[in-house]
Amino acid sequence: MIKNKLKAIELFAGIGGFHLGLKNANIETIWANDINELSCHRISSINIRIRKS
Repeated sequence: MIKNKLKAIELFAGIGGFHLGLKNANIETIWANDINELSCHRISSINIRIRKS
């Protein structure tokens, strides 16, 4: 039996706290965005791996 892993998108991703919660709940983030440039740099600096489309 194949189980589908839950997937989510993150709107207004911020500094990645929601992503870490999703990761701990075994939910894959497939897309994230934020308008704030500092938040985008923070997400990149903690090496959150999100598939690029």
